[in-house]
Amino acid sequence: MIAGYCDEETGFGMNLDGNPAQLLLLGYPREAVVELLIPAFLPFNLIKGGLNAAITMILYKPIVTALGCTRLIEANQIKPKTKLNVGLILIALWIIIACILLMLSIEGVL
Repeated sequence: MIAGYCDEETGFGMNLDGNPAQLLLLGYPREAVVELLIPAFLPFNLIKGGLNAAITMILYKPIVTALGCTRLIEANQIKPKTKLNVGLILIALWIIIACILLMLSIEGVL
């Protein structure tokens, strides 16, 4: 497993065993959490990861350019006068739209 620890009985790793106190405080039995892995946690993490990637693709270049202009980072780390990558922006927007449509379909709107 990725976590490096695997429970012999269930086969689940540190993702479920990492913070058992939180599960006990919330009052959820371990079996209930295991049942929610696919229908709840997986879609949430896919949407969250997709939105994080898309927002990073859109914001990274303008932020690095602004930091270079203010000399908060070294000038040799950025390429001067690079034009905006339209393909990258379109891919990021497509990921954002796909995540929004996935959220709407999970909620039953679409």
